[in-house]
Amino acid sequence: MTSFKPTWMLNSVYGLTPEALQKHDIHTVLVDLDNTIVAWCDPLGTPALKEWLQTLKEAHIQVAIVSNNRQNRVAKVANALDIPYIASAKKPLSSGLKKAMENLQSTPDKTIMVGDQLLTDIVAGTLSKMRTVMVKPLVNSDYFMTKINRFFERRILAKWQKKYHLEWRETLD
Repeated sequence: MTSFKPTWMLNSVYGLTPEALQKHDIHTVLVDLDNTIVAWCDPLGTPALKEWLQTLKEAHIQVAIVSNNRQNRVAKVANALDIPYIASAKKPLSSGLKKAMENLQSTPDKTIMVGDQLLTDIVAGTLSKMRTVMVKPLVNSDYFMTKINRFFERRILAKWQKKYHLEWRETLD
């Protein structure tokens, strides 16, 4: 069960500031795509997302998308945002995250996985031996399979919040 426990729980990716990441010696941020950085029904993201990515880039913090989604969907968004990506990552398996770290020449101790799902993103990050950040989904609508995951995640998360006093926060600190 500890594979499900995120290191941090944030309201959104925007709580990941360069200062907070540097304080925790994080140089690489792997992000899920749908409902983490873009709404699953949104093809390209928002100006706020582009500004956040630019802020991290200026601080020399690498960002890459690691998504279970298909190549064409992930490539469209990643290319529009000008960031690297791994599509069809097969999360919760760790192979996609390990490939992203290898491509970015990063290590688990310098990398975090950020996502909106316990059963895929957080488990994959934990299996990859990196710290994890769970964010609230951007929208309340999901694909069919994600709805099933969310049913189980709500129960698991409620147990973790009670047992470990986890709470949603604005920033890492």
